[in-house]
Amino acid sequence: HEPASQRVLRKDRPGIIPEAHYDVLVAAFNGGFKTTHGQYGMLIDGVELLPPRDIACTFAKKRDGHYTIRTFSSLGLPNDELEYYRQTPPCLVEEGEVHQTLDDQEYAKGWGATVSGDTVIRRSAIGVSEDGTTHYYGIGEAMTAQALARGMKAAGSHGAAQLDVNYSYPRFLFYERPDPEKAPIATSCIIPHVEFTKWHYVG
Repeated sequence: HEPASQRVLRKDRPGIIPEAHYDVLVAAFNGGFKTTHGQYGMLIDGVELLPPRDIACTFAKKRDGHYTIRTFSSLGLPNDELEYYRQTPPCLVEEGEVHQTLDDQEYAKGWGATVSGDTVIRRSAIGVSEDGTTHYYGIGEAMTAQALARGMKAAGSHGAAQLDVNYSYPRFLFYERPDPEKAPIATSCIIPHVEFTKWHYVG
């Protein structure tokens, strides 16, 4: 259902990993805010679910096979040069530097908070190396956006985008396929105390 879009029919967005990928499936993670929380854009398979926002951080795969994480207005690439993209709040790390606001404000709310305003929450992020070939994934409990940004930079991210936040949403699941005639099943998560079913993202 998310990101909510009037441009794509429900039958055309099953929200599961394609069967063609079952033999190589090792892990899967979710990402991105609900549409109501920022109207951040998304493009996949040439279909624009939501239009891009110039100010949004954009995780994109280019048609040359490289990945990038930049503010959309800084990409300088037309949509037809992008295989897909997903947008998020402002980049945690861009061009190797932590976002200026996060340098100054430990408890900045621009990257999400609880209903009561708490910014020390479970957070997740994706990063990419400077050469656009290596991904980094980060997830942590009781994290500020500042701490997550610094951690992603320290791990090697030249660009990093925050994904989902709060207790119920961030997931990074590992899969096994005990029966080759059936779909893989989710068997564990990268951190404890994450709620999921064995059919998450595969059925």
